[in-house]
Amino acid sequence: LKTLYFVSNRSGLYDIWRYHNNTAERMTNIKANMIERPILNLQQDKIAYLSRSNSQTEMTLFDLINKVELKRIELPKKAFLLSWSNDQQYIYFNRFEDDQYNIYTLDITTSKTKKILLNAAGIAQESTDGKSLFYGDMINRQLMQRMASGEVRVLFKIPENEKGLITH
Repeated sequence: LKTLYFVSNRSGLYDIWRYHNNTAERMTNIKANMIERPILNLQQDKIAYLSRSNSQTEMTLFDLINKVELKRIELPKKAFLLSWSNDQQYIYFNRFEDDQYNIYTLDITTSKTKKILLNAAGIAQESTDGKSLFYGDMINRQLMQRMASGEVRVLFKIPENEKGLITH
């Protein structure tokens, strides 16, 4: 909570930087044309981010302690990272396909993906105790909670007069 990780092109190309104790330090030396949607794990020792080309989207896992790339995984073109699982075994991401957003898990070890929610995007975050998952219901414009038992609850519905705040 006392450290800020951010993307900057201070060197002319993009890298991930850390601001801590009033000092900015470059953490990566990838010199990318673009770094998109970096997400930090709960332990704050790894970061995942996307880079895109015309033909593919690639997710990179990076070790912030040792400052080394751990793995690259190709993802579907219209994928966006959301969060890490509490156990660091999965990354949640959403993907736009068939005119809707869906949420998937990505197994970091096997690189396999699994669709877990339809018409859901924007947020996928495990509860602190790991017993539920919070996510955005894109059709009904509401924040949902899915319990480990399978029970689903509406936590918040965006009022009609504010629906322009969420766009596809």
